[in-house]
Amino acid sequence: MKTMTLFPKPLLLQRVLRSLLVRRVRSLLTLAGIIVGVAGVTAVVFTARNLADAQADVYDSASQADITFWVWDASPSLPRTLTNRPDVTAVELRWTDYVKANLGESRQTLHLIGLSNPAETTVNRLDLLAGRYPGPDQALLEISSRDLAPLEIGDSITYLDSAGRQRRLTISGLARSPALLSAQLTGLATAFVPARTVRDLLGVSGANQLLIRVADPRHSGEAARDIARSLDNQHLQHDEPQIRDPNNFPGKRELDALFRLLALFAALGLLLCGVLVGNTLSMLVAEEQNEIGTLKALGADRTYILQSYLLAALVYGFLGTPVGIALGALLGWRIMSFLGGLTSLSAPFALAPEGIAVGVAVGLGVTFSAGLVPAYHAAMLPVSEALQPHGLVSRYARTRLERVLQHMRRLPPLTAMSLRNLSRRRTRNGLTVLVIALAVATLLAAQTTEASVNGAIDEVFRTYRAQAWVFFRRPVSPDLKQSLQAIPGVGQAEPWTLTDAWVGHAPVRLWGLPADTTLYRPNLIAGRWYRPDEPRGAVVSADLAKRQGINRGQSIQVDLGEGRQTSLHVVGIAIDNTIFLGSQVQSKVFAPRRTVARLHGLQGQASLFALGLREGSPAAVQSILAQIEQRYAAWLPAGESAQAEVDAARKQSQTLGLALRSMVALVAIIGAIGLTNTLTIGVLERRREIGVLRALGATDRQIAQTFIVEGVALGLMGWVLGAVIGYGLGQGLVYTLGSVLFRIRYLFPPGVLLLSLAFALVIAVAASLGPAWAAARLPTIETLRYE
Repeated sequence: MKTMTLFPKPLLLQRVLRSLLVRRVRSLLTLAGIIVGVAGVTAVVFTARNLADAQADVYDSASQADITFWVWDASPSLPRTLTNRPDVTAVELRWTDYVKANLGESRQTLHLIGLSNPAETTVNRLDLLAGRYPGPDQALLEISSRDLAPLEIGDSITYLDSAGRQRRLTISGLARSPALLSAQLTGLATAFVPARTVRDLLGVSGANQLLIRVADPRHSGEAARDIARSLDNQHLQHDEPQIRDPNNFPGKRELDALFRLLALFAALGLLLCGVLVGNTLSMLVAEEQNEIGTLKALGADRTYILQSYLLAALVYGFLGTPVGIALGALLGWRIMSFLGGLTSLSAPFALAPEGIAVGVAVGLGVTFSAGLVPAYHAAMLPVSEALQPHGLVSRYARTRLERVLQHMRRLPPLTAMSLRNLSRRRTRNGLTVLVIALAVATLLAAQTTEASVNGAIDEVFRTYRAQAWVFFRRPVSPDLKQSLQAIPGVGQAEPWTLTDAWVGHAPVRLWGLPADTTLYRPNLIAGRWYRPDEPRGAVVSADLAKRQGINRGQSIQVDLGEGRQTSLHVVGIAIDNTIFLGSQVQSKVFAPRRTVARLHGLQGQASLFALGLREGSPAAVQSILAQIEQRYAAWLPAGESAQAEVDAARKQSQTLGLALRSMVALVAIIGAIGLTNTLTIGVLERRREIGVLRALGATDRQIAQTFIVEGVALGLMGWVLGAVIGYGLGQGLVYTLGSVLFRIRYLFPPGVLLLSLAFALVIAVAASLGPAWAAARLPTIETLRYE
């Protein structure tokens, strides 16, 4: 009854709020850490939810094609024929071609898409953003193409037609097509033009692209096979259909990897928030030790003390969580805008209820959990210990660390004193070192992850020794390689065959390569490459072998559809994680070219040649491809540089690197706040010592130096611990990325250690300046009146 009289519950919140207001600076720093942590988590959730909604909206409202055929000289009546099918909802024809064009001051490949009526497209819809639809000799520029060249409405694009004559297009407007990836990722500019413009280039009146929407995308495969048979009955030349997978849209793999990394870093930020809140409350308990003793002497029980500090933790949570959620929504909107620009998604940003729920859960849950230990410590503190003085007391040199520090006699006195102060509040300083260590570990993990991904990209493309490829829309003889090799600058030419297939339930890319190829160097991890006398030999990619349980020596059934099946004998397993040359799947099966061509119905024909060039500079590659396209124009060639694929992959890596650096910045802010918090409470606790030093003649600069040295020492200890944690954390991040993207070898460049050291020192010095300045500004009389 006595406890209830002296300590009524309504006054508990009042005491807690007064305590936090008295320590405004520390409370604000702690709130800032909570806000940053909650913002990181909610930003990830908001972005993921909105991106998923945007993708669904694109498929529903943008009318993306479910089936795409390359055709040759298709009649305008074809759409009417196909729309009579009950499983088809919309059909449109396109005219497409690739030309070398002058875009501003640069010469690049331009993808031209011819439309018969741009304003009324129903499949792969266009969104007109500015200007107007194109008329004769005009082009509607896809807006992300301006990232490759700073073009505006009214500017001109020049290119050479199939006869070598220069043509000019005037930009009439800007548009976005959700069916296209951003030019930042593909490195390819796109322009929509009247159909006649591309017809004149192709030299035919009919279309060469067929776009189809079906009623039920789950049955797209069946519809594509039926439509292919219908095209065969009409004697219309066509290629294998490309079937859209709503669950595996272009860029999804990279986005999944990005979100996993963001989620991991957000979790790390929350851990740092928890440590920061725990550290703050531990400081509060230490500072109020005498007050706790007095309260207990007056009759306050353990429950009252426990509740007061848990309530303090919840106050931090209640104040920081709403601001963190709001900031997270803003960050999510900015991230969504950036990713939407890369993937051509333009759905409006909306607050996701699950994001708000997660923000509230982590904001309150983390702060409450972090307050349990200091609150329990305060509740269990004996009255006799709590009432002991804690200021200038002679309790030094009791531990081994303190005795070691005491023997540092060669250091300047104030520097030695700063280092000895590290052992005075070992728990608090240990938590601060942990916060800095986690920040350093985050930087190391981000840097090594980015280096590992870039190294994997370089390693992947070193597998392909071809500097360019040439596609022929009209099949040619494999013997054309001799003619190609006669072109100046071409060292080697090999006919290859590519097609889509299935192994079991897994979609694969079937590669037909010569057994004696010199333009592909397999990275074998088991077995060997097939020999010329093995027409049924095959090498499978490691990801396919793992997913399907395929071992060397087994036979696999490869299915191209429409009864085209064959059995291949696996003689080797290789690592090849590329997704390019028109493919959307990573898994691969390599087999002799003649076997694949016969299975594909292209006996004695070839449509793709890999080129080994004597000079690999971009200018030399483009010059040779231009010669080939001009010399063999009758077979409609299209050249592609291998470097363009490398550049596109690196641009995707840059997006990943940007996300990593953003999360490092957030974690660094929390680390700096934690260190500032520790040094600030150190100034408050040692005000009498500062007064004594001033009385002995210490200058402002020397007082400030004491705390800066202490901060730098904490930063160095955090760097050492962070280097150890960062090595393991980096391996974990690379493994996580590898499980989503492809196998990545972990790289740890030595230079990142120096970078992390500089990072730790910058955090330490920056966080020390405020407390050091505050200590230097304390008047001597005020410090000696303390306590």
